[in-house]
Amino acid sequence: VVRSDRWAWYVEGEHYRESRFVHRLGPKEWRQGALDLYRPGHDADSHIIDFKTHQIDAEEVARKAVEYEVQAQVYREAAGAISGSNDVRVAFHFTHPNVAVEV
Repeated sequence: VVRSDRWAWYVEGEHYRESRFVHRLGPKEWRQGALDLYRPGHDADSHIIDFKTHQIDAEEVARKAVEYEVQAQVYREAAGAISGSNDVRVAFHFTHPNVAVEV
């Protein structure tokens, strides 16, 4: 995916792959996970790309992405806490139809 012209921007410039995180929401309330790809935004939005390897058709991508809205919110909050910004964009890239959708 990242070698194609269309998606090469994922890994151009500063980016981090498989970045593990622990995010504290409150007393005794923690979330942990790993960001497949994180691109910090210094003058613009930060981006998180999460790769999904489901065997689905392109027409199913939007429907399937809805199932991951909670995951996207956790990623957005964790990355926002790291960067100090609320401008974090999350997209799920479904590799088999090679389609990305922002949530």
